[in-house]
Amino acid sequence: GCSARCWWAWGAKSTGGCGWGCAGTARAPKTFWGSARAKTRAATPIRYENNDEFLIGGCKVLHESDNDVALIIAAGITLVEAIKAYEALKKEGVLVAVIDLYSIKPIDAQTIIRVANKCNKKIITVEDHYAQGGIGEAVIGAVKNHDFMFTTLAVTKMPRSGKPAELLAYEEIDAQAII
Repeated sequence: GCSARCWWAWGAKSTGGCGWGCAGTARAPKTFWGSARAKTRAATPIRYENNDEFLIGGCKVLHESDNDVALIIAAGITLVEAIKAYEALKKEGVLVAVIDLYSIKPIDAQTIIRVANKCNKKIITVEDHYAQGGIGEAVIGAVKNHDFMFTTLAVTKMPRSGKPAELLAYEEIDAQAII
């Protein structure tokens, strides 16, 4: 299963489909859950097989072409939204690359730089928590000596109750916000 991957990396509570997209059986300690992040957890598609490797300091390039106009970097529930945005944009003839940044520290700067250089040097990061100390800051720090343009989508409002899809839209970190 994914027990080491999920709760260690994301605090995911997996019962066959955590926000990270694996099929394991992780159980996170209750104290590990963050308030803003836990409210956006929903059933998600299983993206990986149990035998897929997830190296510390790695990432997965899920979509990439020679005609990508931007690179979307996400993880967890926002990866699901990034894939939705990818699919919607592709229908409109707009191609983007998508990276699952499953390891934030250490970060796979080489892969991010390689893919971003092919994407008009445009990077969009999407995360379901506050920007401070998150994916956007990690990516910017890792590629700071390169001339990339950044858009960071993150939680910016006071948390509130609601269904996961409503909260993603409220925080402007859903597929529509990415597009």
